[in-house]
Amino acid sequence: YTHWPESLWPEVLAIIHEIEDEYNRSITLTLIAKNLPLPKVLWPEVLAITREIKDEHARSRTLCTMAEHWPELLWANALVITGEIKDEYTRSNTLASVANHLPSQLLSQSLEIIWTIQDKYYCAKALQAFLPALEQLSIPFSEWARTLDIIAYQNRSEILKALPNSRPIVTRLGDSKTFPAILQAVREVCQQWP
Repeated sequence: YTHWPESLWPEVLAIIHEIEDEYNRSITLTLIAKNLPLPKVLWPEVLAITREIKDEHARSRTLCTMAEHWPELLWANALVITGEIKDEYTRSNTLASVANHLPSQLLSQSLEIIWTIQDKYYCAKALQAFLPALEQLSIPFSEWARTLDIIAYQNRSEILKALPNSRPIVTRLGDSKTFPAILQAVREVCQQWP
């Protein structure tokens, strides 16, 4: 089936759209679109099918799995669909999963969606995934302070994973001595509370 004629694709997508079980629809959609050369003209239909998946976990799985395949023109819509996910855990995971594939012109919009997450741990998880890209934005110092404060709501292992990505930011906001000072503070905390 890897050589389906382009004329069959609309029918294939129509069949996928009719799958009642949303989990199975999500799995089928991602398997087909990921593994077969889907014509670019049909990607908006794939996104429409994704949006119609009401189960947020299944919709999230579809968005995450398809992240590396979305054409750049559809990313703004995919991000809107991500922002519509009500469950903060699921929205956070979706944002974290798509962070490396997102076009840079949508970073500000992504950050706006992240800040709608009220649970600080989930917000921190999404922010951490975007840390390497946030350096591209010209955000004020107060926003960086807020970002680093929220990231501190994670458990110790997650904070330690965030440190390498935060080094350029911390050095830019402080100076060359700031990052080593943070590492020393982390060592002291770890000695007091192993």
